[in-house]
Amino acid sequence: MLALLAAVLAQTCPASAGPVVRKVALVVGNGNYSGAERLQTPAGDADMVASALRQRGFTVQTSSNRTLVQLRHDIQAFGALARQADISLLYYAGHGIAVENVNYLIAVDQSLSRLNAAMLRQDGLSLRFVESEIRSPASKVTVLVIDACRNAMTRGAPGQGLVKTGTAKGMLQIFSTMPGVRALDVMPGTTHSPFATAFVRNLARPALGLKAIAEQTQRDVDAMTGGTQIPWIASGLVGDVSLQAEGVAARAGSAPAGLAGVPSRGVADAPAAGFWQAQLSQREQEIRIASDMLDVNTLPLLQARARAGDIIAQTTLGMAYSDFHPYLPTNRKLAAAYLQKAANRRFPIAETLLAELLYEGRGGVPRDLHKAGNLLNSAVASGYSRAQLDLLTLQGQSGAIDPKALQQGLQSLGAALKGYQSAMPR
Repeated sequence: MLALLAAVLAQTCPASAGPVVRKVALVVGNGNYSGAERLQTPAGDADMVASALRQRGFTVQTSSNRTLVQLRHDIQAFGALARQADISLLYYAGHGIAVENVNYLIAVDQSLSRLNAAMLRQDGLSLRFVESEIRSPASKVTVLVIDACRNAMTRGAPGQGLVKTGTAKGMLQIFSTMPGVRALDVMPGTTHSPFATAFVRNLARPALGLKAIAEQTQRDVDAMTGGTQIPWIASGLVGDVSLQAEGVAARAGSAPAGLAGVPSRGVADAPAAGFWQAQLSQREQEIRIASDMLDVNTLPLLQARARAGDIIAQTTLGMAYSDFHPYLPTNRKLAAAYLQKAANRRFPIAETLLAELLYEGRGGVPRDLHKAGNLLNSAVASGYSRAQLDLLTLQGQSGAIDPKALQQGLQSLGAALKGYQSAMPR
């Protein structure tokens, strides 16, 4: 009888699918800041990410436009759930800032323009506090996805951005941009940030584990923003972690933070038509301010960013070394080397600055009008007004100026002046 019962049960009961993996997430979208600090996309990004996480089996709690007291309570309440889960994930979209090498998330009742180090030390919501509240036991996985530091290009100090952090065992941190760098709030032509768009796209791919999702998102955002925004990954996992129901992959030790291999354009589309036109005057203003403010404290950070492939840092250093600077000695060969790295990524500002060095042919940089013309033509194709004017000058020297190009150059001059006015700090 027992044998018969066992046979019947074997036929009627499905085989065990393995232990159920409990996955929980807290998704926060803070955009309703006061005045010029308001952000456009965090609430919509949070809704999109929450929906994608639910489709991957997460139990999701959402919060929008939270005050400091509310956000602190949300994280503490989520921490109790996270410590009981196999995989816990926090996604935060909103303002973030680094002060004295400590990262802080900014609630909607805080103002970036009025905050100072003393206020944040006393009452700020640091990422260290967040980690301590939601970190799971070593046998579990904790994921922090921080789409912060999303200031519009006309706001905030040029170097403002979250700094590099250490990563505990069993924790994966995914930042929407590199240490010390700001991130786009909205991708031109869309209603979402480039990071949220890429993260959701890769989250929906069942074959990808958590680290693979992070690395592909990094490649996609790099491509979508023309290399001006590269997400940063800090991993305390060894091997990948599957989001499928069959279990959580083994993990131990830690892995270095940084980029997923050499930065390269990802599988996502290149910047959409019109992307550079909406960015370049503001980016140039940002680079110029960063170059003017460069000193003994900011130089090491810019150099580290440049080594990691940040084209904004490479272009800033190229600008600083190319001419008189109150802190750096003029070194046009070094300037050209930095600019060449960014120009290899077809960054229009770097292409134009390098072309100007090649046109002048001074300071150890050989004069090369042919290469200068090719660089300027590439920058002009991206809609960069300064490159258009430089190209007209170059054509005028050779007596081969095109009347149509002249008309376009005059039109671009008006657009450039308007762009510079809109990029001035308020």
